[in-house]
Amino acid sequence: MRSFILFLMMLFNVARSIGATENENFGDTLLVGVYIDDLGKIDYINSSYEVVYYLWVQSRNQPYLLDENIDIPGGIEMEFLYQDIDSIFDGYAWKYKTEAKIRSQVLHAFNVTSYPFDEHDIKLDLELTYHFSGDKVILIDWENSSIQPDFIQGWKIVSDSLLVNVHYWQSNYGDLRRKSADLGYDNIEIKYKLKRDSWQLFFKFFIVLFLSFFLATISLFLPNQKSEEKISLIVGALFTVVGNKYITDSYLPIQDSLNLSDILHFVTIGFITFYAAFAIAEQRLKKNDSIKADWGISILSTLFYICLVSLLVSYY
Repeated sequence: MRSFILFLMMLFNVARSIGATENENFGDTLLVGVYIDDLGKIDYINSSYEVVYYLWVQSRNQPYLLDENIDIPGGIEMEFLYQDIDSIFDGYAWKYKTEAKIRSQVLHAFNVTSYPFDEHDIKLDLELTYHFSGDKVILIDWENSSIQPDFIQGWKIVSDSLLVNVHYWQSNYGDLRRKSADLGYDNIEIKYKLKRDSWQLFFKFFIVLFLSFFLATISLFLPNQKSEEKISLIVGALFTVVGNKYITDSYLPIQDSLNLSDILHFVTIGFITFYAAFAIAEQRLKKNDSIKADWGISILSTLFYICLVSLLVSYY
């Protein structure tokens, strides 16, 4: 009988040790969920965008304080709209849940060379800084997570992805116990590929540019005796192009390379300059009026301009 009791006690101790091990391992696991509420305010000039999202972490041993242990690489502003810590009992596997609503402004280098036909791959990193990579197992709450915002003004999402990876920093920040290459944090990575209906924006931005070209073209039909009116119309068209260039530049950052907007404006200025030179040549050579010649030059120059603009748009 005594041996039987000792045997039962031994089984109990083994079971308790196994349960403790399971609880210990389970305590090293975090269940992370994210719900993107809004994505927008894409700012080309300041190279940033804004995202509003819900983030929650379910844990076993202690609450995970999001306002102290979340970092966004490239983030320039992070505002916690609220944070709530809840204790879960009644036999649930997860004992604590921390939920927060966060608004973040994130830096991103937008390539606007082909604006307004540009597409962008943007990334949001949510870095868990309470522990180093490998200290805990990170699981995604796939059932409740959603990274598709309901609406993005002027944009549509072509593709998206959500995954867990490790973000390594090239410094140990003075922690002599670790090498720089070993300093990594678990990271929730969210990626988007964005594009938009570009043609409507294209004509909205460049309709004045095309009207300026049209005004300069119809100056060909003015009689040669109206040289002042002809030059005034051409110069007015030229100033309209310059004004439109300033407006479009106010939406775009300064870049080392030329973008589509720059090329279209320079091409239009080149054609208007040709019309001005042609008008001056007519006056100096005292050419007689010829409606047939005016029609021929206007049609050829317009077709050449349309073809050149089409090639540039397709190239960029």
